[in-house]
Amino acid sequence: MKIKSGLVLGALLGISLTVIAPLAYSSSTLTNLSQLSGESVETIEAKLDAGEHPGAIAIAYDVEEAFKELQQDAREANLQRRVDDGKWTQAEADELRSVWNERSEDCTGVPGTNEPIKLERAQGRQAGRNQ
Repeated sequence: MKIKSGLVLGALLGISLTVIAPLAYSSSTLTNLSQLSGESVETIEAKLDAGEHPGAIAIAYDVEEAFKELQQDAREANLQRRVDDGKWTQAEADELRSVWNERSEDCTGVPGTNEPIKLERAQGRQAGRNQ
């Protein structure tokens, strides 16, 4: 249970992005950017590997809004799968959905402009799970 909590905490804080960059972008991110931009998955993957942010790529191809919608759909499906598989409670999924929706409203596509969830809030969730 501690490993699961640690993984969820890391995902919520976005800390893992700098540690495991090759795993940071899902196949849906690659596929969505490829389809919207007309570029190959390999080209998009090379751009991401070179440090380009998915939002910046979407902006460069003028597909930002469509990309946001596709990513939202993928996140929703992933959340529902985790609830259906019993990995997360519906309350945990709802909380993360709320955070994502809040952050998405202000998303500029430029890295670092959306602040990650405060550590205290994430620790509070983790403490609640451990009880």
